[in-house]
Amino acid sequence: MTQDGNVQRFQIEKLKIEIYSTREAAGAAAAQAVADALIQLANYRESVAVIFATGASQLDTLDALTRIEHLPWNQVRGFHMDEYVGIAEDHPASFRRYLRENLTQKVQMREFFEIDGTAPDPELACKDYAELLRSAGPQLCLLGIGENGHLAFNDPGVADFNDPLDMKVVHLDRCAVGSRLRKVGSRIFRKCRNGP
Repeated sequence: MTQDGNVQRFQIEKLKIEIYSTREAAGAAAAQAVADALIQLANYRESVAVIFATGASQLDTLDALTRIEHLPWNQVRGFHMDEYVGIAEDHPASFRRYLRENLTQKVQMREFFEIDGTAPDPELACKDYAELLRSAGPQLCLLGIGENGHLAFNDPGVADFNDPLDMKVVHLDRCAVGSRLRKVGSRIFRKCRNGP
């Protein structure tokens, strides 16, 4: 392990890990890494497909990233990672709303594809979105690891990385949903937060 100012760096096999003293510092470092990758990818590709996640871990990164000047946003085809089924796009917990407020209203991408959580047929919406994503061949993904180790809605214990589906509807129990919406303050999930 090495320490450089407020950053600790170490490596486990091929995985390089950096630990920053503040969320803002981690977000700024992640944003710079993304910016460098975007510039490099845009030099030899007409378009760069990027998947954007949501959550507390992404706020500082997106804030710093959208303030970096002269990035090739006009070459970025953006996708978002997940959405709650049945939540309107203007709901405080909507990931579409989150990404609009923290990303797409701040930078002008070539295009951005949202997941419609209110689609009448969620299974078909997943299939169509997965095909679109697969055809784009994403080169970059910004994501965080949730408090319980989840990536998107792939919770430990139920995640199956050998699943043949690239995208699907997953069923979360009320308490799992409540833990993710904790900061929204939705009364729907208050019972789980406060016990049975």
